[in-house]
Amino acid sequence: MSQESKLIEQIERVLSKFPAVAATWHSGNLVAGFRDAVAYHSLRTECIALINFVYGVEHAQASEFRRTIRREALHDLHAAEGMLRGAIESIRHGLLNDLRTEILLDVQTDFLGAAQTALEGGAKDVAAALSAVVLEDSVKRLAAKHGLDDLINQEFSVVITGLFKADAITKATKGALLAHKDLRNAALHAQWHEVSAEAVQALLYLLPVFIEQHGV
Repeated sequence: MSQESKLIEQIERVLSKFPAVAATWHSGNLVAGFRDAVAYHSLRTECIALINFVYGVEHAQASEFRRTIRREALHDLHAAEGMLRGAIESIRHGLLNDLRTEILLDVQTDFLGAAQTALEGGAKDVAAALSAVVLEDSVKRLAAKHGLDDLINQEFSVVITGLFKADAITKATKGALLAHKDLRNAALHAQWHEVSAEAVQALLYLLPVFIEQHGV
């Protein structure tokens, strides 16, 4: 079962609890609420954890969901249910993958920006470490994107060769990536005497282009 299928299964499991909780709603002249407060709060907690995982805690959709379900009204419970059903459709149509790619690109941009700032400030070792992490992560995400799961735990050059054999990258890209193998190895093993500012800058020129071209 794929990760998307498992996630949909979890959301549907949670959705199956909504009717029973909604049935406990009561509204009088002075007081309104869910009679089974334990079931309601349990469902609310489970839903928030699930939606935070789907969208990420900081995403606007997750924030709106949390505000909605915390208002403790029947129509808000129904609205939250609708949001979860919408999340299922997003997953089925690949929108969740697009969202996660967007979040990842933001994180990578922050890493690369920090690396460039460090390099310009004379901290080549810090810049090398940050850029090497992005390089390693990007090529392995590309392998996962093409279903090459056997490459995920392989050594860097093996991953690059595998990507080329699977036509995931061109010969020119393969050569460009392998040209940074020594820098990657030195940075990830703290062999700073083998790291030059020029090599780090060259990698920082390459990475944004590679990430944008391959959507990783």
